[in-house]
Amino acid sequence: MAHKRALSPLRPSRLCNVCREIDFDKFLHRHAWSKKLGSWEQIEESTSCPFCRLVVSALGPRPPNAPALAGERITLRNEKSWKLFVSQSDYDGPERSERYSNKLDLKAAAEHAPGAYTYGLRVSTKSGDYSGLIQRVTKSHEEEKDFPFWCRPVNPDMVNIGLLKSWLKKCQRYHGRSCDEVAVSTTRLPLNLRVIDLEHKCIISAPKNCAYAAISYVWGERLMEMKMPKTLREHVQRMPSGSDYIKLPKVLPRTIRDTMDLAQSLGFRYVWNDSLCIVQDDKAEQKDQMSRMDAVYNSATVTIAAGSSIHADWGLPGISSTRPYAQHMEKVKGFRLASCFPSFSTVDSGTFLTWNTRGWTFQEKLFSGRLLLFTDHQIYFKCKNAIWREDVILEASRPSQSIRRRSSPFAWVADRRSLEENKKGIGYQVLDFLAFGQLNINEKQADLGLFPNYTTAITMYTQRSLTNPSDAINAIAGVLKTLQAHVGQYHAGLPDVYFHQALLWQAMPWAAPTPTDSGYPSWSWAGWEFQYGCVWYLEEMRQIQATLGSSEINELQRSMHLAFVSWYPTQLSNREVSSPCGPMRVLSQEFSGLVSSTARGIGGSDIVWPRLSPYIVQQLGSGVTLLQFSAIPVELRIGKVILEENIVYSPRLQLRELVDHNGDCVGEIWISSHVAASPALTNDFADFITLSWGKGLHQETRIPFRYEPVRVALPPGPGRAPERASMPRSSWRVANVMLVNWARGFATRVAVGKVIITAWVQQSRDREWVYLG
Repeated sequence: MAHKRALSPLRPSRLCNVCREIDFDKFLHRHAWSKKLGSWEQIEESTSCPFCRLVVSALGPRPPNAPALAGERITLRNEKSWKLFVSQSDYDGPERSERYSNKLDLKAAAEHAPGAYTYGLRVSTKSGDYSGLIQRVTKSHEEEKDFPFWCRPVNPDMVNIGLLKSWLKKCQRYHGRSCDEVAVSTTRLPLNLRVIDLEHKCIISAPKNCAYAAISYVWGERLMEMKMPKTLREHVQRMPSGSDYIKLPKVLPRTIRDTMDLAQSLGFRYVWNDSLCIVQDDKAEQKDQMSRMDAVYNSATVTIAAGSSIHADWGLPGISSTRPYAQHMEKVKGFRLASCFPSFSTVDSGTFLTWNTRGWTFQEKLFSGRLLLFTDHQIYFKCKNAIWREDVILEASRPSQSIRRRSSPFAWVADRRSLEENKKGIGYQVLDFLAFGQLNINEKQADLGLFPNYTTAITMYTQRSLTNPSDAINAIAGVLKTLQAHVGQYHAGLPDVYFHQALLWQAMPWAAPTPTDSGYPSWSWAGWEFQYGCVWYLEEMRQIQATLGSSEINELQRSMHLAFVSWYPTQLSNREVSSPCGPMRVLSQEFSGLVSSTARGIGGSDIVWPRLSPYIVQQLGSGVTLLQFSAIPVELRIGKVILEENIVYSPRLQLRELVDHNGDCVGEIWISSHVAASPALTNDFADFITLSWGKGLHQETRIPFRYEPVRVALPPGPGRAPERASMPRSSWRVANVMLVNWARGFATRVAVGKVIITAWVQQSRDREWVYLG
């Protein structure tokens, strides 16, 4: 991989006994059996051996939370060079065609270069948790066309501008229209889009169809020693032509300054930057432009991302500062070898980069057609057709002509049509990959439509942090907008068409969420802060129903009749069971005073809404958003822990029993360890409101036998009672319930859980109007 420049000079080189036995000529030119190199400790201590030093460099430093190498046994293998860099990519995942990767392009390049069919080296731990690559290094720039997939020298002090220019030119020349296509987004560009004019050193209204570079970076204003420059309304001058003119601040943070210098070196005249091109004290303009970030970044010719910067004055490594990691090269038995830097998929995932942990940069990355990602190691280039990097020669002159290659494989379209056939635009394409690549789903389920796209985007987004919790929806507004035609209008970030499913979000099971002062309601993920994001379990989502049909009620009646002993009540009201929760409507400040005629009902409108009390109207006027509906409540107590992740984070999430007044476990709930331990929940019964029907309980949730739903295995006959058979847990009908806190007539969400319906019937009360804030 690399070593820190601050390390002391390496000791004299002499191969250790193990490495001396390796036939490097064979390993680099033809298939060879794997070689055991020894323990990590032995290799790390062998500081005089040049190949051991390469192995140590290739395996470390590792990303945050990567497995420890202590005690691991290290193995050396060889693979064809071009295959090495396909396997490093996440884009040829399970259940996917090779058309969704760079495999065909790299293979085509290998077939047309005389030196391509060489081998590269992979060193990996025995557990397989981590691996690194070692590859031969070209002697000169002229060799690159003959030896693709070899390493090339990377200067840590200065970016190779010529290489970056060649990437852009090759993309524009060989990828053509597919990488330039911005079909949906151009219509959504802000009417008052502004850009920095690098020639005249000012900010102007963007000329029509101008080519510009966009900046993606972390503000990190609290960490800077200078104040973030911002364009204010008083700075805007109106020119006789009607366009805007704004003087460029004399002092700019290094990241912005470096990006402007780089863009000019790459041949761009215009650059877009959020703090300078959006009037920061104009709330209307700010809201409008922030909701169009998908268009701004998708329409940019290239996005320059400051991946390793922790604040705006950090700068771009290789432009105004030296990159902290230098390429590690050694000469081993006459071969020039180098350890490879981390792959794009490694730095682009998790918390490897600060830039990748911030909420605002999520959609900036998502919608960028071309991306130059600056890191402490090197620069990566990603477009819809390729991923290139400084340290390895991966630039194929042309995409593969194979009929198996799909157009724009890195646009990540889930359905198997070509980009020309697909009219959805970049937003859907990327989200399709995120959803269906991550979930290993081949085709969309008709009943969920684009809901998996929505849930996956929100899951990944909520793993990131925001300086201002009130930006929770603004920072992903562009993503939501691209899906709106398919999932409906949003209510505090939850889509109308799948509203009952969306209400059932859960925190990832490793750490409990905490409510924020964002102003968003508790029933929305936007009102909470997550350490690992929120999630929807899509298999369960397919079972969610707001109502049950008569045939389903009859089936449930038969199941309950068999489940209960004769002295247990078995009456089931069609009115109660068909719909546990009435139509919903969202009440907010914009509807105040006209709520009964303008508030939108979710799930139906054939209902007489009660008159709002003066207190509720007052609360709406203060900015509170409420969800109003009639629901059937149940009274239950939090029971013992069923399942808990073995982690050190606090508060933890626990799967706990829901217990009825008889002391029986009748369901389950994921809940914060701190909340569950509060006296109000451990000693007393709490209110749960029923939201919808679903199916399935956890395998460890122990339900009494009399509540287990059953089916008729053998119908009754003369002198013979019907025989019952157990049903699989995945098909058990449950009520999806929400634990709530009540205060002054309002309810707020605490957690969501499930109650088996055979027990829910015995616990439920009469319907009540609920105002959920």
